[in-house]
Amino acid sequence: MTVVVVSQNRSFDSARNERRDCVDSRLIEFLVALSFDPVTLPNIGAAGHAVVARVRPQAIVLSGGNSVGLEPQRDATEWELLRYASTHEIPVLGICRGMQFMNHYLGGTLKGVTGHAGTRHPVRSRNPEFSRVSVNSFHDHQLDRLGAGFSAEAISEDGVIEAIIHSQHHWVGIMWHPEREAHFSEEDCRLVKKVLTGPGFGRGRKTK
Repeated sequence: MTVVVVSQNRSFDSARNERRDCVDSRLIEFLVALSFDPVTLPNIGAAGHAVVARVRPQAIVLSGGNSVGLEPQRDATEWELLRYASTHEIPVLGICRGMQFMNHYLGGTLKGVTGHAGTRHPVRSRNPEFSRVSVNSFHDHQLDRLGAGFSAEAISEDGVIEAIIHSQHHWVGIMWHPEREAHFSEEDCRLVKKVLTGPGFGRGRKTK
């Protein structure tokens, strides 16, 4: 059993005065299809570290959703997830906002981008792990300065970083959403399975 903790989006239902945590069910279906056992973590801030320590996952997925900085409770929760992953040397996959938050955690910055929300575009990469004809795109921000230890592994035609790997941590980020494809692609399935289970993916690489 490979337990994967998945972070959640945060929203507010004004009609019911409720703060809600949620995740796209397609992401859970995607992970189950790859034979993982996903466990969603509520946005509980600093308490997240103790909860994750009890769950003892083999990997972590930071999901898409809220822009970094707009939901402090989510930011605090994912901060604790990355702190746990760093301490216990377990793999992390960041998807869209998840990739942006990984970068933020290690001192990187973001800036706005246009033309990348609700579209598809090609990416280019010298790394065969990220060879794609095209990817879906749902983001309004892009990486500006890379966080310490990260290297850019895939780039769009207009120069936006679409994938990153850390040189020491077992952390990989992608800006596209493999779970949102009409049919899960073999390329994405291989990549995600390797990231979440394969020891050493990305380790020992020199940053560019």
